[in-house]
Amino acid sequence: MKPVTLTLSAFGPYREEETLDFSAAGEEGVFLISGPTGAGKTTLFDAITFALYGKASGSARQSENFRCHSADPQRECFVRLRFRLEGKDYLIYRRPWQEVAKKRGEGLKTLLHRAELTLPDGRVIDSLGGVSEQIQALLGINCEQFRKIVMLAQGEFRQLLEAPSRDKVELFRRIFGTTLYKSLAKSY
Repeated sequence: MKPVTLTLSAFGPYREEETLDFSAAGEEGVFLISGPTGAGKTTLFDAITFALYGKASGSARQSENFRCHSADPQRECFVRLRFRLEGKDYLIYRRPWQEVAKKRGEGLKTLLHRAELTLPDGRVIDSLGGVSEQIQALLGINCEQFRKIVMLAQGEFRQLLEAPSRDKVELFRRIFGTTLYKSLAKSY
């Protein structure tokens, strides 16, 4: 799965609607999102993970807290991710549960968590369960696996770069939680 564009509206620090174009990274290979502490890397990972799975990229944040507190009270918080998988484009839109100001009159209205996945053939899946099932079937991994594959914690990444080859095996076991399988293999 390769992100093509990511649109954020009233999401995290993004008060308005912003679109990031990942297509400059090329069609093949791996790309890196990097920057200094506080530059917004985690927000981008939160947005991608939320678009796909309806959850944050880490367990410390909750999707109900994604709405930008300084955004216009009428602006809807959402993410839209266009991604390419096996040469086909998919578009997923997701918004968290939130309260926004009514366009007419006073008070707030509640917007429920919503997801919509547009498939390459134009069909649209618009139920939370249906979108979740389709994403997991397409990617072949659940949210927790996605988090482990896509998000290497900064300290673990540095350890991985600097570790001797023999230590990298143990580090990968810890990152991907496969120590149990090592124990099982030894018992047979």
